[in-house]
Amino acid sequence: MAENNRERDKSTHEFRPKEKTRYADVHGSVTDDFLKRRQAGQSADSEQEKTSAGNAQKRGSEEAAFNPGERSVYVDAQGSVTEEILKRQQQKAEGYFVEGEQIGGFTVISRLGEGASGTVYKVKNRLGDIEALKIAPPELLGSSAARKNFMRELKVARELYHPHLVPIYTVDKTTDTDDVFFTMKYMEGGDLDTLLEHNRKRLPPAEVLKWMGQVAQALSFIHARNLVHQDIKPANILIDAFGLTLYTLLSGEFVQINPDPLSEFMDDKVLADQLDRLLNRCWKKDPKKRFKNGSELLAAWPSTAGATPPPPPKQSSRQGDLAISTSHDADIYLDGKSRGQTEGRYLLIEKIPYGEHQLRAENRTQIAEKTFKQDKEIVQVDLELQVKTGRLKVSSKIGFFNFSIQGTSYKAPKVLTNVSVGEHELNISHKELKFSRKIQVKANQTAEFLLTREMLKQEKQRADEKAIANLLAAAPESIEGKTKLLADLQSLAPKVGTATQPQLRQTLERLKKELSDQKRRQQEEAQRQKAEEANRVCRQALEAPEGNLAEKQSKHERLVKSSSNLQAGELKDRAEYEISRLAQEIRRAQQRREEEAKKKSRKRKKTLLRMAITLALVLAVVGGYVVLQEQLRIRQDQQKRRAEAQAWQEAEGDHSIEGYESYLEKMGKAGAHYSEAIAKKEELEAKKEELEEKDHEAYAEADKAGTEEALRAYMANYELHTEEAKSRLSKLQANREQKKARDEEAWERAKKGGSLSSYQAYLDKVGTSGAYYVQAQEKVNELEADADHKAFITARKVGTRVALRNYLSKYKLHASEAKDQLSELELQAKREQEKRRDEEAWRRAKASDTLTSYQSYVEEQGTKGAYYRKAKAKLKELRLLESKNQQSELQAGSRKSFRIPGTTIDLNMRWIPSDSFTMGSNEYYDEKPRHKVTLSKGFWMLETEVTQEMWDALMGPESNRSEYKGAKRPVENVSWNDAKKFIEKLNRKGIGTYRLPTEAEWEYACRAGSTSAYCYGDSKSRLKDYAWYEDNSGGETHEVGGKQSNDWGLYDMHGNVWEWCEDRYGKDYYKESPERDPRGPGPASGEDRVNRGGSCWIDAGRCRSASRDGFAPDYRYWNLGFRLVRNYP
Repeated sequence: MAENNRERDKSTHEFRPKEKTRYADVHGSVTDDFLKRRQAGQSADSEQEKTSAGNAQKRGSEEAAFNPGERSVYVDAQGSVTEEILKRQQQKAEGYFVEGEQIGGFTVISRLGEGASGTVYKVKNRLGDIEALKIAPPELLGSSAARKNFMRELKVARELYHPHLVPIYTVDKTTDTDDVFFTMKYMEGGDLDTLLEHNRKRLPPAEVLKWMGQVAQALSFIHARNLVHQDIKPANILIDAFGLTLYTLLSGEFVQINPDPLSEFMDDKVLADQLDRLLNRCWKKDPKKRFKNGSELLAAWPSTAGATPPPPPKQSSRQGDLAISTSHDADIYLDGKSRGQTEGRYLLIEKIPYGEHQLRAENRTQIAEKTFKQDKEIVQVDLELQVKTGRLKVSSKIGFFNFSIQGTSYKAPKVLTNVSVGEHELNISHKELKFSRKIQVKANQTAEFLLTREMLKQEKQRADEKAIANLLAAAPESIEGKTKLLADLQSLAPKVGTATQPQLRQTLERLKKELSDQKRRQQEEAQRQKAEEANRVCRQALEAPEGNLAEKQSKHERLVKSSSNLQAGELKDRAEYEISRLAQEIRRAQQRREEEAKKKSRKRKKTLLRMAITLALVLAVVGGYVVLQEQLRIRQDQQKRRAEAQAWQEAEGDHSIEGYESYLEKMGKAGAHYSEAIAKKEELEAKKEELEEKDHEAYAEADKAGTEEALRAYMANYELHTEEAKSRLSKLQANREQKKARDEEAWERAKKGGSLSSYQAYLDKVGTSGAYYVQAQEKVNELEADADHKAFITARKVGTRVALRNYLSKYKLHASEAKDQLSELELQAKREQEKRRDEEAWRRAKASDTLTSYQSYVEEQGTKGAYYRKAKAKLKELRLLESKNQQSELQAGSRKSFRIPGTTIDLNMRWIPSDSFTMGSNEYYDEKPRHKVTLSKGFWMLETEVTQEMWDALMGPESNRSEYKGAKRPVENVSWNDAKKFIEKLNRKGIGTYRLPTEAEWEYACRAGSTSAYCYGDSKSRLKDYAWYEDNSGGETHEVGGKQSNDWGLYDMHGNVWEWCEDRYGKDYYKESPERDPRGPGPASGEDRVNRGGSCWIDAGRCRSASRDGFAPDYRYWNLGFRLVRNYP
């Protein structure tokens, strides 16, 4: 029957009830009253029924008059009984909440189901988001102890955040019945039980394994917190629309357990074997998809084991979290994304006894010790220890104690001690988010609190929802209140988290719609009130008196104004009639008034005409005398103006100081141009003074120049000092004649002498002003060039550096030629000197015949030395001989350390001597054939794989992608390209040349002189002493150097992580590999690079010395690492 009433929505896996075809009363039977009314076709069309039906529809689920004991039925607005009303009536009679009712501020949408642990409803919170609400049955909370345990479990469940656990949002009580309820995330989909029933209990194995893996993760998360779920069944596993499983946490179904392992639990290996066989049957075609260990699904099959699984071992750390656990000693692991930093705050609270405590904190590089006496309730001890990523151990010799690490930097951790046992409230602050958590501390037990990013997201979402709910609750229902609420929510939008953004957007859209509807209703109400007011005004206007014209006009105006807002009807028709009637009466009254006004106007005009004629006769007599007097005055003014115009015209024509002074004397101050004449007179006087000043300055400059040209220029433009200029000009002309005579006499003496000195004497005497200066200068230049040429011929003929230097000190005509010849002579002398020195240096080097003597020759003579190549060849020969002698003295496996500059990290290397060995094996095709290989040069090899602390010191911790973190663990998840970048940066430090080993070098170093499958022999049973591999690693890497080394001191050559080599990978390369120093195949073989040594996830056979593999150079995986090689020395 249940299966017939369900049909499945394929897109969401949601099961919905089919539509019922009959209507039922509260007892499930069709009512007689309803059938009679349906047959008779009765309808509730009276005004009273319409009103009551409308009010019932408006109230929704708030039917206050509903009485489940009555057999009456509900009707809708059209008078018909609805299925929904009957269904709600029946549910309320059975004690359920119905749609529209409130449960602690949540609005019920529908009832989802019920079970032994309570009834679940689909509800809507104040923000409009859908949640699932569960009410615990009263019989489960019958006693105070049961209620206390129930609330405790709810608090525990509320602290669990996991992607495959349904989160609990709110825990509260109903206001009327005091029933406990809590809300959870609403899942769109069905549970596994319904899905199994629908599919006849047959599901695809791949889907089952995927879902069980997710359930196992959720259970593992619960078990890690010492909790056990007691009701694991398909009905409690939900499958959402995306196919993911989320494990329901229904309160009362999990309990806290003792951290000691349960002795009756089935052996883990037995269960793992059973699960492996199950996985093999499901995925036998693709064994790589199998789980590494069947125990990963252990928590998903409690019924198989027959007992509750044991809790996990001591809390481990993961990237992004800080996990703390302690008994007498406390080990704190700081594994953040960057050095010394991790998000959140983590608090560990424990009991500490009274007495003196010796406190010690240490990590790998630092130690801090403090002694304090516990004699009061709270003691604060500062450990000045620079905590870095790694292990920080805090211990006390007495016993349990409480400490906390505050902040996110951990640069100066504080240890707080607290002796109280009981409930503690933790106040947590993250950015602007503040919230609290409570934690229970028991005597001699550990209480742990771990803050995760998911918890911060949840608390941020709750804080945002609370802030929005507070705004919604405080906002008034008015338009102004909602407008302010909309502005507040919009300003809050950028601050809320991403999880609340969709809810806030929906709230904003809903609020905008409500505000728009409310404004529209307000406008409609205003229009209604306006219409009522218009009706009232119109009725008052109709009743107004209309005795005189003013009253009629006032009544008409009031009717016109009020009728525009009237709706069509009897009142509007009456108003329009009155308006028309009043308009006609007003028009007739105005016409009568206008006719009376016209009669009065005509009578008044006749009277005025008679008065005008009388006045005109009087004015004619008086006006004649006045006209004669005016004509005489005008004639006198015209004569005066002509005289003044003539005087001004004369002054303007003269345009001189005297002309303007004459105008002023004639006309005086009464003249029309008096002010203008004064201004122009003053302007001309100022110009006169300016011209006289310029004249004085021009003469001073001409007199100072003292030349005929300057004086003549002054006389041409000025006149005040003309006489003085003429006198000075006459004197200059006389002096010029005398100077010309003297110049003629000196030139004759120079020509007569004809020598260089005579012409030079003329130039010195007369200078550049002489009339014959140009001729004299030409003769001087000609005679000097002739002397210069003769001196150069003489110096060149002598051909010595002294002669050429003497010529250059006195002459310059042939200076470039002389300098070239002098440079050639000096270069020739220098070459001869250098040749003698080079011969002498080579003789000394050959005589000593040592590295030092030849090195001295190279440093002194450089590449220009005639014997440079011979010296370099001798150096190479002697160094090779010295290197061979030194390498022969080094023993295989000799140890030497090299410190990375700027760090405390040492690279401990082992010496690998040159020799021949047999490479490969006949085990696999790419290891064949076994062949002889000779390595001509020895090298240093890092005794361990490159560790994470080496990587972090050089590349930075932010680039460390390792899956399994630990300073001494090998760095993994690195590609061949990543390893090359590490080496490139290391080589720039100037501490030698480092590289990846060749494949031949790696196998030679791994064998360490052995010819067996492993460095120690052929037995697989002994591999556990030398390597971390599948059988002993637990599926993860371990700290390097934890096993025995080979005979040359190299650790982890077998297992832990695969190690990159320099060579390209070629499966058939051994068939064509050269015997001496092989370097791998060429590019034609592909881009894959060789990996050697096996890993912690690989079986013993793949960890052999000859085993090889290859991956692309950009490939990364959690079991891929590398080891360094250093060239000698």
